[in-house]
Amino acid sequence: GKLLVRRGLFAEAEEYFRTAVKSLTWKNPNPYDSEAYYQLGVALKYQGRLEAAFAAFYKAVWSAAWQDTGYFSLAQIATEQGNLQEALELVERSLTRNTRNYKARTLLTALNRRLGKLAEAADEIKLTKKLDRLEFGAHFEEYLLLQAQGDEAGAAEALQALIALMRRAPHNYVT
Repeated sequence: GKLLVRRGLFAEAEEYFRTAVKSLTWKNPNPYDSEAYYQLGVALKYQGRLEAAFAAFYKAVWSAAWQDTGYFSLAQIATEQGNLQEALELVERSLTRNTRNYKARTLLTALNRRLGKLAEAADEIKLTKKLDRLEFGAHFEEYLLLQAQGDEAGAAEALQALIALMRRAPHNYVT
């Protein structure tokens, strides 16, 4: 299934993951390892079936090993659906399991900014930059935050600093 996902064959991969889930849950509805649920969620998400993916990711967080990535994926879907408060709670759960998930930190900052919690967003940016001063997401969120606060000069300066940090290397813009 994972190979099929990497090849972009999401519907075919879904069949394999459903078979794995059926096998894992034959005698126990909450299996020891829930990777099959997580991977099923990935395949469903790529197919645009967000409600089904959401349910699969929720089953995946049963296992501690999949909580940080599972809750992060749930937060992404909630954000995409416009459920920002729910997304905020889910991304905080993800960070409880893995405080150095920088994608989750960036999402937390973006959610705080979009919810008007600008002080919390600023605090998160400072903390993230303290943990990793080269984290591009934190620098970009700083630019967006300064724009939201109406500080055009500060925003322009932050954007120029980000561009310099990224060295105009195309690969840096992909992440």
